[in-house]
Amino acid sequence: MKPNRDNKVRSENFMAMMHEIKQFRMMNGEFFNLLNKDGSGKLSFWDVMTVYYIINSDRPFCNGRCGKFITSTYFTCVKFFERDDCTFDVCVRCFKDFQYQHRHAEFLDSFVLLKSKRTAALSNSVLNFFLFHSL
Repeated sequence: MKPNRDNKVRSENFMAMMHEIKQFRMMNGEFFNLLNKDGSGKLSFWDVMTVYYIINSDRPFCNGRCGKFITSTYFTCVKFFERDDCTFDVCVRCFKDFQYQHRHAEFLDSFVLLKSKRTAALSNSVLNFFLFHSL
């Protein structure tokens, strides 16, 4: 993103970059203001680093009606979580109000889902350890 003289990124430059890199969900004033912690109307270096983190960590946007960036607890489709190409994530409000359309009904909140996957992985590694050492 092209910074101005004081090394800050203006909204117009931010929106242009999000369009260029096809991050269309980030192309809105509400998301820009969420990033702009000091309220200056310009993004600092650390605000831009936050964008980089969000993009590269695949932090979710709600797949429900609101489409907003999810900053707290959310629900994930268990079947989509196991896919390589995408997940289906819904914020608490859209989930509670059934403001989403999805073909699967098995959802877990993100923490419980990760904990269950971790427990299963640890169980498998313990089982494999015992099977290997019993040969």
